[in-house]
Amino acid sequence: CVKSMITFGCALLLALCACKKERKTLKQIEPPSAPPKAVTQGPKITLTEAEALGRALEQAVQHNNAAEFAKLLDLAAIVEHGMPENMRGTAQAKEVTRGILSTLSGNLLNNLSAGDYRFLSVEETPEGAMAHMRLIPPDGSLNYHRLTIGRNTGQKAVAVDVYVYVTGEPLSHTIGRMVGQLSGGSEADTLAVAQGMQRASAALQAGKPATAEAIISALPPRWQKQKSIMQMRIMAANGVAAQKLKAGKPIGNAYRKAVEAFQTTFPKADNLPLILINYHFLEQDFPKAAKAVDQLDQQVGGDPYLNLMRANIAVGQNDAQAARGFVEALIKALPDKAPEGYGILLDQAIEIQNHVETTRILKTLEAETPVRFPIDFNKAELFAAYMASPEYEKWKAYKNGAEQP
Repeated sequence: CVKSMITFGCALLLALCACKKERKTLKQIEPPSAPPKAVTQGPKITLTEAEALGRALEQAVQHNNAAEFAKLLDLAAIVEHGMPENMRGTAQAKEVTRGILSTLSGNLLNNLSAGDYRFLSVEETPEGAMAHMRLIPPDGSLNYHRLTIGRNTGQKAVAVDVYVYVTGEPLSHTIGRMVGQLSGGSEADTLAVAQGMQRASAALQAGKPATAEAIISALPPRWQKQKSIMQMRIMAANGVAAQKLKAGKPIGNAYRKAVEAFQTTFPKADNLPLILINYHFLEQDFPKAAKAVDQLDQQVGGDPYLNLMRANIAVGQNDAQAARGFVEALIKALPDKAPEGYGILLDQAIEIQNHVETTRILKTLEAETPVRFPIDFNKAELFAAYMASPEYEKWKAYKNGAEQP
């Protein structure tokens, strides 16, 4: 998830500060161009094995089972694959590897466990089957993982790399790029970046995207071109644009420039559809947003959760019937997501002052989910028009246990 990757990045930066030699420029390190090759010693991974691994990983995360998590995700292989060629086999590489493994495993599991991590689907490739996972962090954002699967020494299927959609690259590449660039940076430069990333991360978590955006803009220019930092800038600019939109102000050009810079630099990035959904939605280009959702859906092998986004897009297009259809499809496939789905319909009904529909959704929410509303909605301004309508009497009767026809 976003938080875990930012946290890991800061920890890695700080851990490596002590090993730096002074250099004038930042080395340009290209990480491996593909996931590990020849990781499967034996038969190719089958679809059945890939699904079993994905489901087992879901259970390990849900139960915060560190021992099982470590068996299913071979972090040592990921770090080894990402290590820059000129560092492999050196004492420095061993020291860095120990530091990364001691930091990453626990942080990654804790952050996955804090969200909703689910197995989605499997995919056949010439090298063997892969698995797709969905992550909904506590902040309600969205991320996906694509697992590259190999065999360990016991011939068991294990994940040997993870393509993280929110960072736009495999975890091994993120590690390799950071290690390589840090090995060429000065100690002062590295510390400045580490502290900057920590402050930007804290600002994003505190709901202060403008502060995060300013911090990122103050980082050394050569670091601002790093893929992970470019994506952190997109997150910050997205947050600023969303806040401005909510306040009825123009969203400005910063978000557009951040997305377009990333799209120009990485035109074939697999995570572009995920980035472009929010971008087009905030630009109110709903057809393009819908197209990006469909592209993402195809990439991850089909995810019914994306009907939540489709419902939001339909609301933006003032298509209540389509929004309702998407919500129904969402709830049929994922009943635990009913509160979010009905919440979209409720917001729409309140906004267009469809009081009959508001009553229907309120009742449905209370009947089918744990959500409960106070009878007077705590006199919230949002419900003022509804409370002044005849439908409010029906709601009060329902809440009092004496519903009238």
